Amino acid sequence: MVNGTDIVATVAAVVDVKLNENQAKDSWNILPTLIGKPYQERKLIMQQAGSQNQLMLREGDWKIIIQSNHKVTKRELVALYNLKDDPSEKTNLINQAKHQDRAQAMYKKYWQIRDSGQRTAPVQM
Repeated sequence: MVNGTDIVATVAAVVDVKLNENQAKDSWNILPTLIGKPYQERKLIMQQAGSQNQLMLREGDWKIIIQSNHKVTKRELVALYNLKDDPSEKTNLINQAKHQDRAQAMYKKYWQIRDSGQRTAPVQM
């Protein structure tokens, strides 16, 4: 998995700038992959969509979408997708009982990570 935020750590690596542990917390250096070297696999991606105030967590084949508002006081879990089976996100699984535990666990993980401010990418020092 690659995210647009990975540009920061990748460009920093290209120009040999060391980022500190508080910079680019969600940015992975993908330069090794671009030059044919081993790459540390990313386990999850967290994103925020601007105009619709949606928050997203992707973990492996699974993705949740949380509807929020500008101040992030609204936190409604609105979608769950299995991207392996449904890469076009046509079937929202959020209301299927067999997926409730997964959806709730991912929702909880999203807020734990976000509220703690922890890194989702390794420190590139």
